Amino acid sequence: MKRLLFSAFAIAATAAFSASASATTITGVTSSLTAAPTVFNGNCPGVITFNGTITVNGTFDSAANYPDQFGYQFQRSDGAIAPISYFTVHGSGPFTHPVSTTWTLGGAALPHYSGWEQVKVWPTHGGFAYAFSPQAHFTVNCSGGAAPAPAPAPSLTTTLSATPTSYTGVCPAVITFNGTIVVNGTFNSPPPYVDQVGYQFQRSDGAIAPISYFTVHGSGPFTHPVSTTWTLGGAALPSYSGWQRLHVWLTHGGANVTGANANFTVHCLQRPIPPLPGRN
Repeated sequence: MKRLLFSAFAIAATAAFSASASATTITGVTSSLTAAPTVFNGNCPGVITFNGTITVNGTFDSAANYPDQFGYQFQRSDGAIAPISYFTVHGSGPFTHPVSTTWTLGGAALPHYSGWEQVKVWPTHGGFAYAFSPQAHFTVNCSGGAAPAPAPAPSLTTTLSATPTSYTGVCPAVITFNGTIVVNGTFNSPPPYVDQVGYQFQRSDGAIAPISYFTVHGSGPFTHPVSTTWTLGGAALPSYSGWQRLHVWLTHGGANVTGANANFTVHCLQRPIPPLPGRN
């Protein structure tokens, strides 16, 4: 297989971000990526072409010496990662940026291959996790034999529950959240590209926890327990109904899921006022 580095972009994900630069707000990023052909049958090496677009919406009015840029980078199923590319936006969107790249592969040493290409993208002013596109899958069958069945795409599932689901008593109250992340698939990225899962707790009051990671290698399923707490309630907040949930993604892309809300309610009771000395 011939390993190529490439410089182009396409993405199929949706995200909403808030940049740190003055007078800049990102309201959405949508994009697409397709492989052509999706199945190659013939004499190898075969050439797979990837075409797509990225559309950025929002208002971009940063100063000239601090332009609003997006960085993007192709990643492939064989572990190859392209150099970072950039494009600049200014004014009011939407802005559409077309992109393309190719991958040449297959031959006597690699008669059959099922793979994918995807992109991660981020605003260079940063402040949040990368967004990843779904994988654009393809299969190469070089002349001379039957093709093996393609490996299933990786998958993620997550659960989270609140304890107690209903609290009545003296505040502040402590709500505990326990859950699991289950990762299925085969993960054999070559060093130094370890396969990791990122996850982040999100709350109904708008708070978002720091990103945490764990590593997977080999064939799943892999189960990872998670937990956190939320302390709340008091004189200024005598009752509250809320939730906490998990957002989970593969750092090399291809799977991204937001779990169901773990709902709870808090009802605070006033502390009893002790009697004054000498009074019943």
